[in-house]
Amino acid sequence: MGLMQRLWGALTGKSDQWFLTIVLSAVFGKLLLVAMLMIAFFAAGDDAISGPLDGKLDSARFLDVLVLAPLVESILLVFLIWLLGFKLRLPTAITVGLSAVVFVPLHGLTPASISVLPAFLLWGLIQYNWMARGKGEAGFKIVVAAHALANLTSIAAWSLSNSLR
Repeated sequence: MGLMQRLWGALTGKSDQWFLTIVLSAVFGKLLLVAMLMIAFFAAGDDAISGPLDGKLDSARFLDVLVLAPLVESILLVFLIWLLGFKLRLPTAITVGLSAVVFVPLHGLTPASISVLPAFLLWGLIQYNWMARGKGEAGFKIVVAAHALANLTSIAAWSLSNSLR
């Protein structure tokens, strides 16, 4: 198996290399997020972005963004993947796509809200692939970790940008 195939397998959760899956999905998801945010920002200006980091970052918001959001959203993602893909037996692409679309309005009602779609498509695919192998709990842990890592990078970037103002 070539390097690209191994990386693709790790990125999408088709391999058992959970650490590589977490790192690759967080990095890849964050790169897509930045690209989508730039498009939304240039399209809508200052009103393009809203979310939990609009205001001050206190301990409650930090807990929400870094712990509660990854846990609660990953539980919902597992349920949607199970319902659509394994109970209703929809094709993988439809299961993952519909599951990811649910998270767009949950992240605000601005043009930038769609920026979460690539990350949730990727995390949905990871969860689906782990569940298909009968290892749904491991997939859940991977998605929570990748989500928390992605959110941590958002907190770091937000904090850095505020300190430079």
